[in-house]
Amino acid sequence: MYTVEQFEKAIDALDAGVQKREVKLLPRGVVREFVGYVSNVRHVWTASGECMKGRERVPELDLKFE
Repeated sequence: MYTVEQFEKAIDALDAGVQKREVKLLPRGVVREFVGYVSNVRHVWTASGECMKGRERVPELDLKFE
């Protein structure tokens, strides 16, 4: 899975003005969940980089890891 640094880089690459707020980690520093705000609306990225707004998927904000 991915590290905090990889998530931050992928979120910055979205160029969507995401305000990064919280990271929930698994053992060994692997991201379980990343929380940020886009236009003051809470978005959550899963460990695989899929974006959710509430219970709604937001595929246009899914992360692409290199």
